[in-house]
Amino acid sequence: MSKIKQIYLRTSGGMGIPIEGEVEIDALPQDLARRVQRVLAPQRLDRIAKRPRSSIPDQIAYELVLPSEQRPEPRVYAFEESQADDDVLDVLDELTARIVEATFRARKEARGMAENAPNPSPAGAALVQETLFSMPDAENLEDEGQEGDASL
Repeated sequence: MSKIKQIYLRTSGGMGIPIEGEVEIDALPQDLARRVQRVLAPQRLDRIAKRPRSSIPDQIAYELVLPSEQRPEPRVYAFEESQADDDVLDVLDELTARIVEATFRARKEARGMAENAPNPSPAGAALVQETLFSMPDAENLEDEGQEGDASL
């Protein structure tokens, strides 16, 4: 099994607030990094993504993109919260919280940089935001409608 080094995470639904970002696994606290490796294993995510979807309204939908050094194309997994196990949701909640916190810090730092600059540039702050928290469009990574596979 290959080690997960990076995750692109996108959530939508629930309260209607989409959240997306990139998480570097080596930058996480050791305990959380170990749980990510164990809980978000590609084989497990593949099984979760293949489970039947529920008709429960306003569920949070998750999309995870796992780049791989062993594969030319990243694995993409899409599923709703009713398909996932509690420990998977717990890890995704922690990663989502870190993305939100990092976005907040980046905006705050960008405002601070703009306030100290001779000519503040909103475009520069937007560029910092876009660079730090952009996520590749999953449609460009894999054909639409395909979910991850369990092959290594």
